[in-house]
Amino acid sequence: ADQALFEALREHRRQLADEQGVPPFVILHDKTLHDLCAQRPGSLDALQHVSGIGNRKLQLYGQDLLDIVERHPLDPALDNDLSNTVNETLQLFQQGLNAEQIAAQREKTLTTVYNHLSAAIAADALQFDQVFSIEQQDLEKITYALELAASDEPFKMRTVFDSLDGAYDYNLLNCVRASLRV
Repeated sequence: ADQALFEALREHRRQLADEQGVPPFVILHDKTLHDLCAQRPGSLDALQHVSGIGNRKLQLYGQDLLDIVERHPLDPALDNDLSNTVNETLQLFQQGLNAEQIAAQREKTLTTVYNHLSAAIAADALQFDQVFSIEQQDLEKITYALELAASDEPFKMRTVFDSLDGAYDYNLLNCVRASLRV
């Protein structure tokens, strides 16, 4: 999800590969770059635990890699317990793409994108009104229906959908539910 860091690491790898006259994967594999982004090591000791970093690469490239990680702090919105795929969607959403554009770019269904946005709402990484703009009276109707259905075991969104006569789609209902933590 941390595209800026990944691109900086890739550029550094490309420069090293050009200097040494070898293919970039000889320097570091893409898997290693992804692992660096995921782990964001802050010390040479922590860097040893990154997939693809052995003693030799640690000596040759370690400090430079740590410097690159340090120059690319994690976006506070992505500093959460959400999965990488949810954070990828969140990052695109924060860049101004709407759900349909994200679905097209990521080759995901619209429902999957809204599930990601719903997870981000539940984790307080997004606010409901950043995703949907609806009238207060509609929000109140949905909230009431969700609260009534919350005690059902097991909870079924279909019950909420039907109680509202199908007037609101599941994506909206899920996002409202996430904002209420019902």
